[in-house]
Amino acid sequence: MSNFDNHIVGIFQDDLETVKEFLKIAINTIIFNRWLTNKNYVCEKSAIKDISYMKIEDASVEKDIENILYNLSYYSTSCQKFQINLEFYTKNKGLFLGFFQKKESWEKWNILVIVSDKSSENKEKNMRKFLSLIIKQLNTDKNFMPDVDLEEFENMSNNNNNNDKSCNNFPYELNINKEFEQNSIINIFKNRSFNSF
Repeated sequence: MSNFDNHIVGIFQDDLETVKEFLKIAINTIIFNRWLTNKNYVCEKSAIKDISYMKIEDASVEKDIENILYNLSYYSTSCQKFQINLEFYTKNKGLFLGFFQKKESWEKWNILVIVSDKSSENKEKNMRKFLSLIIKQLNTDKNFMPDVDLEEFENMSNNNNNNDKSCNNFPYELNINKEFEQNSIINIFKNRSFNSF
């Protein structure tokens, strides 16, 4: 897709519990801002002092985020650097009478984190700065987002009884890598707006 938007968020560094809390807030915030219909949500208080965020009430989204946090905890004993990728895409019918669907990515978030042994003294301040930058990026230019028929999304959602998150939201993939991708590091230095503080 020609209007692909790629965001590099990094590098957030702190102890395991703080990194997990940051990721939970960051991923929920991004998904909340890209959710289209039936936006059942709550305002969640963070374990970090004076930080709240909006969270979609959807079991499949919660499970996706829990899986990322579980894997982070599991691998953090042998690894310190992680890259979490959140990619939104559309499904377009391909050839052969629509039997195959072509996946076209239109936005990707690369969240880079480092798990440290010790908690930083400025964890609240650093987290607020990173989250503010994410929100700024979410609200900046939205011209790259694909056109959608909201009525069609509503009908799909009503017919599906909310069992499929793709009926309420653009389909997405969420995964974790145990290293930074080389192009992510290069892009951080090209665009310093998301560099670590």
